[in-house]
Amino acid sequence: MSSQPKADISDYDQSGYDYRRYWDNRQYDNLAEKKILKKLLPKFSEQLIDIGGGYGRLIDVYLDRAKHITIFDYSQQLLRTAQSVIETNNYHHIETQQGDIYSMPFHDKVFDTALLIRVIHHLERPSLALNEISRIIRPGGTIILQVGNKKHLKNVIKAKITRNKELVNTKPVNISREGIFYQFHPSYIEEKLKENGFKLVSTHSVSNIRIPLIYRIIPAPLLVAFDQLITPLFNRFDWGPSLFIVAQKQ
Repeated sequence: MSSQPKADISDYDQSGYDYRRYWDNRQYDNLAEKKILKKLLPKFSEQLIDIGGGYGRLIDVYLDRAKHITIFDYSQQLLRTAQSVIETNNYHHIETQQGDIYSMPFHDKVFDTALLIRVIHHLERPSLALNEISRIIRPGGTIILQVGNKKHLKNVIKAKITRNKELVNTKPVNISREGIFYQFHPSYIEEKLKENGFKLVSTHSVSNIRIPLIYRIIPAPLLVAFDQLITPLFNRFDWGPSLFIVAQKQ
C-alpha cells in the first residue's frame, strides 16, 4: 500500500449526491461508453478492477470478461448499491472494496486490467493516482481511462475565434466553480501515463454529439449509430468531449 500524502477527492457520501441520478437523462452517453468499452477491453482478464466503479454501472460490460472483478470506490453508499446488484444476481466472481485511490488496499501487481472511467476529472493529483494504479497493475497489463477533453471541438473553435490559446493548452483546467471537475489535454495525460510506467496504445473520441436538444429528439441508439460515423474524424484530431485512452503497463 502506498504511503503517499492524502489529496483532495470528490466525496459523494459527504455531499449527499446520488450519482445514479446523473445518468437518468444520459442514455446516449451511457450507451456510447459501454459500446466503446466492450470494444477496448481485453478478451479476458484474470483480475479486473473498476476504479471508481460506484454503483456498478458498468457491470454488464465486463461481467463475462474476467475471472475475478473488483469494484473499487471511495463511496460506501454507492458500493452498497453495487453489492446489492451482485448479491441479487449471484455474481460470485465480483466483489466490492472501499478505499482511497491515492492509497489502495491491494498488493503490488495484482490486476491485469484496470478501468478508470469518469474518475480522473475528480482528482486534484492525477499523477499520484496513476502512480498508485501502476503499482497494482502487472507488467503488460492494461489501463483504460476516460478523460474530459480540454481539446474538444467547441474549445478549438472558440480558441480560434477569440485567439485565446489557453483554452486548448496542455494545462489542466477545473471547470467547476464549487467542486473538482478537470478537463485535460490528451498530451498531458499521455505524459503522466509515461511518467508512471505506462505506454500509450490508443485514444478514442466518444459521445461526440453533445447537443441537449438532440438528446430529447433522437433516440439514444440512433445517436450512437450516427456517432460511429463521425468518430473516425474526431479520433484523428482528438476532438471529442470525452476521450477513452488505452495504455499498457511497461
